[in-house]
Amino acid sequence: MIQEGLLDAPAMIQLCAGIPYGVPADVGHVLAMVNALPADCVWSSFAISRMQMPWVAQSVLLAATCASASKTTST
Repeated sequence: MIQEGLLDAPAMIQLCAGIPYGVPADVGHVLAMVNALPADCVWSSFAISRMQMPWVAQSVLLAATCASASKTTST
């Protein structure tokens, strides 16, 4: 889509893992997805459930653009 001019470069690409019928949340899969991205893109990724924090750590090691959001409640 970038090559066809439908998206401006550099594109922001969000990778998601660990969802039903999707890519499993493991290092091999994130590495394969990152290696398939265009060289000049900006990317980030996330996983759901118990893999959320390990996935963020792995994404940082692979040079993702990362942000973390947390919600605290007080009683």
